[in-house]
Amino acid sequence: MTTPKKERRKKYTNAEIKNALIKTNGYITLAARMLGCEPKTIYRRLDKTEALRQTLKDIREQELDITEQKLHQAILNGEAWAITLKLKTLGKSRGYTERTELTGQGNKPITFVLQRHEPEPEED
Repeated sequence: MTTPKKERRKKYTNAEIKNALIKTNGYITLAARMLGCEPKTIYRRLDKTEALRQTLKDIREQELDITEQKLHQAILNGEAWAITLKLKTLGKSRGYTERTELTGQGNKPITFVLQRHEPEPEED
């Protein structure tokens, strides 16, 4: 009786992985599905290959640029949510922040009392 041979996994080239990442806008699960492998295959290769990490970084930077353009357009259109978001994030240095102040009864400071907890002795 012969034992079945272990099935060999397909070895994906860096170029194949790079192309799949580009075609799926850097979405690793979709790239893996396109290649016919598990996402962990791509993650492992990313850990080992600087060029692939740079490709993924570039893809994500480009998508972020596109997203910022859409935010800018929403601001130009006068959309309040977009204006508020921009001011809360990039306008902090100009005082556009939200602060929550907690006070005690009668607008007095809150006093916290920390108690030390001694561990109970272990039973034998």
